Formats: sequence, C-alpha cells, structure tokens
Amino acid sequence: MTRRTLTIMLLLIVLSDALLVGVFVGSVANPHVGLLAAFGAVAVPYLMLWSIAWGVGRFGVLGRLNRDHPLRVGAFTPGSGGRLSTIMAGSRSVRLNNCVMIAADDEYLHLKVAIPMTPSSRGASVPWEQVEEIQRSQNMAKLRLFDGSRLWIPWRFAESEMALRAGMGS
Repeated sequence: MTRRTLTIMLLLIVLSDALLVGVFVGSVANPHVGLLAAFGAVAVPYLMLWSIAWGVGRFGVLGRLNRDHPLRVGAFTPGSGGRLSTIMAGSRSVRLNNCVMIAADDEYLHLKVAIPMTPSSRGASVPWEQVEEIQRSQNMAKLRLFDGSRLWIPWRFAESEMALRAGMGS
C-alpha cells in the first residue's frame, strides 16, 4: 500500500460515513441536525487520527528515534522504495499497522509516521551503525539498537544489511 492509496481509502471512508450519517440523521430528525451530525462524523475520526499520529511520532521508541536521528532530506524520494508498512516498536505488542513509511538504503533505515491529513511526525533516519543486532523472524527482522530500542520491520528492508554483515563476518 502506498500513501496515495491510503489517502484515497481514508477519504472514501470518511466521505461515505459523513453522507450516511447526515442522510440518516437528517431524515430522522431534521436537515440542520443531520448536517451537524455529518460534520461530527468527519471531525471526530479526523481528530482521533490527528492525536494518534502526533502521539506516535512524539513518544515511545519512534519519538526517541525522531529526536536522536532526524529524518534526512530526500529520504523518501519517488525512487527510494518508501512504502507504507507495519512495524512493531518497543515490543511486539506495539504494532503500527500500515501507517509507517519505511525505506532503507546502504547507510540508513528511514521511518516516518505517514497517516494522511495529519501532522506528520518528523521522522527518523537511523544509521545502520546504530543497529547492534539483526535477527530474522519469519518475514520480519528484529533490530536491536545500541540505545536499547527494539524494532520489528519487514525483512525486505533489513535483508541487504544482514547480507552485508554476514559477508563482513566471514
């Protein structure tokens, strides 16, 4: 899934929700109340997404990475391979499903909360030198950083770094 498809999907959900709630409440009560309810059906989910995106980008493991390793300019260019993915941050129970833009190059792992229409987190470009250990677990890679942070990212983003480390170790 790309950020564009996520934006389109969320826009369709919000607009259909507003239309359905507005028509239903407008037909049961009156059109003015229906219009107000439709506005609430759009505003409440938007405010929830906004606050969740802000909190995820400011606190916890991603917040610490954002502060310690600011996002590099040009990290998410069209050819960088950045995709929306599911990651786990801190523990396997803190799962961020399809809302983190992730890309990897030879020097950095780039992460950014990418919920559309919200204040994006600043993002982080974590140097691969800061990753102490990489372990493969099925289709995920468990990264342990030198500061004690743990991340689980899709294996394809850590595969080349793992191969490089294996080649250096032999």
